[in-house]
Amino acid sequence: MVDQLLTVDGFDLGKVTEMIENSDLGALQKTTLTTGLKAAQDNPDLLKATLEKIREALNL
Repeated sequence: MVDQLLTVDGFDLGKVTEMIENSDLGALQKTTLTTGLKAAQDNPDLLKATLEKIREALNL
């Protein structure tokens, strides 16, 4: 399920944001990733890159 959310096709802003907020990442990294995610949500190429960064940050 998590893998699906972190793809452009399966992306769900609310669920991915919640996943970031519930992670063990630091507050600054959470804010940076969440802000980038919101900015990228309507641009598939940018969203793909942002989701890759989130996967890396969450070690997925």
